[in-house]
Amino acid sequence: MELIEKLYFDIEEKTMKLSIIIPVYNAENDIGRCVESIKTINEIDYECIIIDDGSTDNTWLKLKKYTENIPQFIIKHITNGGVSNARNIALNLSSGDKILFLDADDYLLSDAGNILKKNMAFDDDLIIFTHKNVVNGQIKENYIYPNILGLSYTEALIKLTIENQCLNNCWGKLFKSDIIKNNKIRFDSQMKIGEDAKFVLEYLQESSSLKICNLPLQAYIINEEGAMRKAGLEALGDEIKTYEARINTLRNLQVEISDELMQVLNLTYYNKVIGYLIQDSHKFGVVKNYKNICRYIENKKIKEILYKLPNKSLSFKQKLLLLFIKNRWYLLLAVMLKIFI
Repeated sequence: MELIEKLYFDIEEKTMKLSIIIPVYNAENDIGRCVESIKTINEIDYECIIIDDGSTDNTWLKLKKYTENIPQFIIKHITNGGVSNARNIALNLSSGDKILFLDADDYLLSDAGNILKKNMAFDDDLIIFTHKNVVNGQIKENYIYPNILGLSYTEALIKLTIENQCLNNCWGKLFKSDIIKNNKIRFDSQMKIGEDAKFVLEYLQESSSLKICNLPLQAYIINEEGAMRKAGLEALGDEIKTYEARINTLRNLQVEISDELMQVLNLTYYNKVIGYLIQDSHKFGVVKNYKNICRYIENKKIKEILYKLPNKSLSFKQKLLLLFIKNRWYLLLAVMLKIFI
């Protein structure tokens, strides 16, 4: 009886440590709010690793001010190398059992400590939290993920990575440190966009369970000048990496990808091509657009995706643009985008 009680209390007293990872670049106006929100977490054992990625404003000075004499905070200033490099450095420094990523312009909500404490005890390989969107300073309703209740792990993956593609961000999720480190999962520092999605997908390949917690953990500031909104056709190389990561995630788990699922996936990426075409048409002149179209649409994988699309699943605009692409009427396409869209 004494032995049983001792073992029980040993288990009860064992605590899980959380590593919060924040990359920051020129965020002097936001980093204070982010740090202060983390300081309110008293319910769990945590460390917060903040990597200043070569900021040229007062970010580093403010970081030192907000974290001075607080042992949970580890701050490091590095030469600018991009957000993926900053996160990878923080992963190498981390000592927590679980990992939570946070962006410098976002912040944890007031009940985050309690939510984390409850969910740290679960053994799921990935725990996904909802969040509140903040637009122009106004907090909106909770973001809600698709319902995966009662689905197997592979069924849930199909729903979340192919049908909805809603796991594109690394933030707002609890990862197991052991899975990341034992499988040497890191962010692709060569990617300009989509590096989050690729990281999450590679993590899922090594996982066997996930859980969605429909409680908001953080406020997500919607940035109208974000990387996705700035990107153009040059981003298609990165998009191909995430496209292949989605397929590899399912194939590595021996999931057969039906023709119907492939059509859903290909249509999603075709819509991204259209989005980038339109964004470029607003940024550049016809000649520049034409050169970009020639350069990026001729990518073998892009053409493979586009040519497999069934016309019956396309809108009139999608069919028209695809007709121009398939016939390589790139100059006419560039003119049409500039004039009509």
